[in-house]
Amino acid sequence: MQRGSSWAVALMMFVSAVAHADRAVTLREAQTASLGAPGHLAEVAGADAAAAEAQAAGAWPATTVSIGTTRATAKLVTAVSIPLPVSGALGAARAESAAMARAARAEVDGSALGRRRDATAAWLELARSEAMAAIATEAAARAAEVVRIATVRRDAGDGVDA
Repeated sequence: MQRGSSWAVALMMFVSAVAHADRAVTLREAQTASLGAPGHLAEVAGADAAAAEAQAAGAWPATTVSIGTTRATAKLVTAVSIPLPVSGALGAARAESAAMARAARAEVDGSALGRRRDATAAWLELARSEAMAAIATEAAARAAEVVRIATVRRDAGDGVDA
């Protein structure tokens, strides 16, 4: 087995053992909670807005109607403006908006991965710290037992006093 794969197996075993320990917050809960952060929710809302804009993009520009009068002569002036998009302007606007929506969604997805990674790293660090504390507690208990045994043997005269 290669060295890199043995580390991967060891990490998977550690994560599996740690994930099954009784904890107030599970790894899955920590990862899910990271996606409920206000910053992430704002990014999701921005991506949703970009998707809505993409659906509305490429609509014909507004038609304008103007009505006016002249001061010197009693004449009514009317004007109607109907823009005619040419040269693929509507298609280009739709394509641009769709690309912006895809980019916004990709940013949200990347951010979500980063948040899940950070939550996983924090959770694993906490689990590692708890495991190290348990090991230290066990080592201290064993050391105290060794001291107790040595004291009993010394008091019984079963040892070499230097």
